[in-house]
Formats: sequence, structure tokens, C-alpha cells
Amino acid sequence: MIRRVVFIFLLFTILLNFSSFASIDYAYSTEGKNGKNDNARSSEDSDKNKIFDDLDEELETKTDEYETDIIALLKVPAEQVEDEVKELKEILGEFEVDDTYSIISGFSGKLSKEQILAMAALDVTVQVEPDAEVQAF
Repeated sequence: MIRRVVFIFLLFTILLNFSSFASIDYAYSTEGKNGKNDNARSSEDSDKNKIFDDLDEELETKTDEYETDIIALLKVPAEQVEDEVKELKEILGEFEVDDTYSIISGFSGKLSKEQILAMAALDVTVQVEPDAEVQAF
């Protein structure tokens, strides 16, 4: 009986340690967009304004007309994203849509700073983040 308990304890310890090694971290890379590789991109919204901190920082010094690629997550079922994007265009004005997602409730596109700030203020918006290349490492 003691051997079985020791074996289970050792097995649990090994599995616990393996799970910490097996976790995958992600980093955004903007290589090619701005000519440098910036693996320190944020995936946080510390001020809770629905805009990721790195996008907030990017927009700080830009004019309202500045456009950038984003991914927006919305509070609608995935099958209603296309209809919601049409409504957003009526509210925010015309913008380019690259893709709407069928698995998550969101879309990618190119919006102006003014449109991003206005969209973040809407109840339907969960978050807005930069559309940057993501690499697992």
C-alpha cells in the first residue's frame, strides 16, 4: 500500500512538473511592419478601456485619421458577426474588413484611431487588439 501511495505521489509530481514545461508562451512580432522584431507586445488592457495597452500606446501620438490593422472581439454569437460588422459600419463609418471569424465572435480589419476609440466605447465590444503576427515559442 505504501509503495502504491509513493508511486502515485511521484507520478503526480512528475506530471505537475511536466505541465509547467509544456506550457506555450506567445509573443507578438511586428517584424516586417515597422522593420524591427518586437517580442514584448502586450496582451493586456490595464486601464480596462477595451483596447490592448500596446495599441493604446501606438495610438497615443497619432492623428484621428491614422489607420491600423486590428482584431476586435464582440459580444454577439459568432454566426451574427457579419451582421454586427454592418451595424458597426453604420455607426463608425466605412472601414476595411479583412475577415470575420466563425469560431470566435470577432473580425479583423483596418480602422482609424477615431473608429477604434469609438468602437471601444460601445457595449458590443469586448476588446480591440493589434492584428500582429503571433509566434509560439
